[in-house]
Amino acid sequence: MKIFPQRFIPLFLLLITFLIAEGTAPLNRNYLHLDTGAGYGSYHDAGTSPLRYQGAAFASSAGFLCANPEYRWGIRTDLHYTAGLATDHYLLHSLYSAGDVFYLRHVTQLLPGNLNLFTGPALGAAFAFTYNDAYQNASANPDFFVNLFLRSQIQFAFQRPAWDRKIAFLRLQRPLRDYALAFRLDIPFLHLNNRPAFPYVVNGTQTDIEKIFLRHAFVGGIQLQSRLGLTRFLNNGNAIEMAYLWEMISTGNRDIYRLESARHALVFAFYFRLN
Repeated sequence: MKIFPQRFIPLFLLLITFLIAEGTAPLNRNYLHLDTGAGYGSYHDAGTSPLRYQGAAFASSAGFLCANPEYRWGIRTDLHYTAGLATDHYLLHSLYSAGDVFYLRHVTQLLPGNLNLFTGPALGAAFAFTYNDAYQNASANPDFFVNLFLRSQIQFAFQRPAWDRKIAFLRLQRPLRDYALAFRLDIPFLHLNNRPAFPYVVNGTQTDIEKIFLRHAFVGGIQLQSRLGLTRFLNNGNAIEMAYLWEMISTGNRDIYRLESARHALVFAFYFRLN
């Protein structure tokens, strides 16, 4: 009995050859990246308070990136913390954790060899947790979001020329450097929310306490994300980046109590090349 028909052997060998070539393609650059930074955050939940909380925000993220001239894909996780104040008396703690997986294809060269456009889908999920002891029975609240984005990125690659000058008895030298300036925008295609479905009350009765655990799921609202960064490639294959991040969430009119939040952060990213 033939377990593996001979006519499938050439197809099998061809598949193995393709996988090896794809996995070891010299054009692929695989990175492990770590980001850290700080900025400003704003938070408003109409179900808990009419006040808008604003304050310091801290951001960090980690992930994997595979970069190729024709495509790029990766996995990323984010963690944000915001300590917001309102009227100098009420302190809100907001913790936001998110992750996404994306795949982008090279669409076109806007300028020969320099300005390139990548676009593709990005699927993400997020968990937000807020705490404010002034809310009593509504002091702690979790929110869940699932998003499907259309991600677009414009990247401009350029070089800083080498520089060599002699001033008096001093010789000043500056080596050639490779840079990339990139702007990324995530436009939501689908936004799913899971939010509280109970009326927030200050001194709730027993019936109100039972309703605290009620949730409602709905499609609606909007979430936008953007990143503007300047990357410098090092001689050892690694890279460093300085970037500005902006993100906003609004659960929209379909929510019982609208949630609105925004974050701005300046981060420094370190890319460690793996191949």
